[in-house]
Amino acid sequence: MKETKRPPGRPPAPPETALTERHTLRMTGALKAKIKQHGDDWARAVLTKAKPPKGDE
Repeated sequence: MKETKRPPGRPPAPPETALTERHTLRMTGALKAKIKQHGDDWARAVLTKAKPPKGDE
């Protein structure tokens, strides 16, 4: 009897996170605590809704 081998490597990421990238951002402890309190999805939503600075188009 042959055992099936597990596929090599990490399993594929879910489709909603497949296109995300990791970035580093410097912030104060208070800002880090606020993001931890509200959650990553909240931070992403805030950044998504943010308008670009005037003059940058």
